[in-house]
Amino acid sequence: LLGKNWTSPRSEIPIGTEPRASNLTNAPLCSSYDETPYYEDASVPGDEIAPKPAAGKCTTVSGVIVDEGPRGLWKLLTGDVQQAVYTGPHYPNHTTNEISANFVGHCAQGCLYELRLDPLELHDRAQEMPEKVAAMRRKLESYEATAFNPHRGKRNPAAC
Repeated sequence: LLGKNWTSPRSEIPIGTEPRASNLTNAPLCSSYDETPYYEDASVPGDEIAPKPAAGKCTTVSGVIVDEGPRGLWKLLTGDVQQAVYTGPHYPNHTTNEISANFVGHCAQGCLYELRLDPLELHDRAQEMPEKVAAMRRKLESYEATAFNPHRGKRNPAAC
């Protein structure tokens, strides 16, 4: 196994999320999403899925990662990014029992990161690279058009 290259053959990976507000052109109406919970564990506080917006457009495709080889490993995020915080040895860390608006990143038009040079995603390059943001938003739009968002049926307590 040593010396074997285990890199992914994929050069693009869409990032999924629960239905949330979107300004993507072809995003469906929020009212078209089924509100049947697909994950809920009362014993795990803080894992609740935020309610979807009552009106407007929603998406379940919130970002995309594109590997352009030597030209960069790019990540585009859109909308509000929950848990946009990097933990430390003191605060916030595993012992921090807080869900806070302080930890939400706002990427309405897109936050752009070059992951090889900035693996912690500290430097948003969207303002300096609007052409890259536009190209990646087009990729995001194409993934949204193929997103699988089925009706999940009734909740079954015997499942999982």
